[in-house]
Amino acid sequence: MTYKELHQDFVLNSRSRWRQLVQELPDDDPARLRLGFGEIAFSIIDMAEPITAETLSVALSNRPRGWHTFSTEDWYYPNSDREEIERWRGDPERFPVGRMIAKGDYGRIQLSGNVYRRIGYQERWQFHDPGTVFDLTTPICDVGCMLLYAADIADWCGENHDIFFSFNYSGLRGRRLDMSRGWFDHTAIFKSEAEAFCGPMEPLSARIIRLELRRVLLDLLSPLFKEFSGFLLKPSLIDHYVRQEILGNYPDGR
Repeated sequence: MTYKELHQDFVLNSRSRWRQLVQELPDDDPARLRLGFGEIAFSIIDMAEPITAETLSVALSNRPRGWHTFSTEDWYYPNSDREEIERWRGDPERFPVGRMIAKGDYGRIQLSGNVYRRIGYQERWQFHDPGTVFDLTTPICDVGCMLLYAADIADWCGENHDIFFSFNYSGLRGRRLDMSRGWFDHTAIFKSEAEAFCGPMEPLSARIIRLELRRVLLDLLSPLFKEFSGFLLKPSLIDHYVRQEILGNYPDGR
């Protein structure tokens, strides 16, 4: 199998695993992510050795503050082979209190070099009807953080590793763009007619991610935002959120 096919297989397997986790929940449980979700994954290319416990510990610690799925607590081994770990915020047993803080986020890390994240949408203001808002900051911050996370792990696992990266957003039809933290002066309504967006699945250089994160994000995300009535994603907006919400939220800096 090619690296792309291996990555596709990992993503499909991760979706199946998530469906297995939620199948016992009531139909109206928020952890089922009925309002839609983002899905982001990467696979490190050419790994000769699996991720070590030390590398994984550093990676889980050096992540942006507030990025719930990849916090260091409450990871567990789903199988006895101990070749992967996962963390599901929708688990009513492991998260009996405050389990909906992250809307049922699910994370999965295979020590062979594959990482998957699924995050539900959070409606930002109480006066919005559920399922109507697509926060402009969400894909910028989520995809940007995951790209840096991928570059970190690729570097810590050895030299000259590239990654396969993919992302998707579902439940878009009827949603309109908005922004939870200002800096978005708009009068027109930008609404999606498409139900889902499937981003490109392609190899990316860890070095290029570090040096040209803003350009990479602009290239990856511009087609997504065009689904919202042709909204034009500006480089200045990317730059603002890379500095304020991504790089500025790493505990040890970047």
